[in-house]
Amino acid sequence: MVAKHLLYWGNVWVVHVRCRDGTVAIAVGWFHADPLLGLLLALVLGIAVSLLWPHLLRVGAAYSVSDLRAVRSAFELVGIRGKKVYDLGCGTGDVLRIVEDMGGMGIGVEIDPVRWLICRLRARKSRVILGDMYRIHLGDADVIYVFQWPSVNRRLAAKILSEARPGTIVVSYYWEMPMLTPIHVDRDKKIYVYRVDARTGRGADTRLGVVHDNGKTLNGGGTSQ
Repeated sequence: MVAKHLLYWGNVWVVHVRCRDGTVAIAVGWFHADPLLGLLLALVLGIAVSLLWPHLLRVGAAYSVSDLRAVRSAFELVGIRGKKVYDLGCGTGDVLRIVEDMGGMGIGVEIDPVRWLICRLRARKSRVILGDMYRIHLGDADVIYVFQWPSVNRRLAAKILSEARPGTIVVSYYWEMPMLTPIHVDRDKKIYVYRVDARTGRGADTRLGVVHDNGKTLNGGGTSQ
């Protein structure tokens, strides 16, 4: 990250920070005449930093929440009962709770200690790791769930291809995974499903059938339901 410029407005100063996927404006100031306002600003800044710091330090995306209906739909499609499901950047545990409810074995990785603690308390049947997802080996994963940003997905795709076993299913919410060929696409729900192929290392296997896009066949015969 690179500080682009510094602005002053009254007793507030604003740092404009350039990030990989855009810019983030962070306002910091000290209000001598109104300590309460200064405390409020500090609180807002603290929340902003807690949400953004993984992205600013390039260890993940800023915190955001998956559409749980889309997640459940994707897990029903691939079938996760009895399977080891990794959630890379598990946040407060919403996806892991779905994994537990559907009979899967959840393993979450979260780098933020506050969200990790909340996840530990909420997803008690899952293993929740406090750490950097790039340092967690994925060789025993059956299913890998990802909701990150494009720049993070590029890095994760290379990691998955180098570590995951052939046949491993990758489910990405909202953003596609580069270097992988989808076996199922639902653009309405923002769901992309991949399978690591033994021959190419890419998602070229069609165990789920043809690739679908909102009910239209993209490759092969048949239609999606």
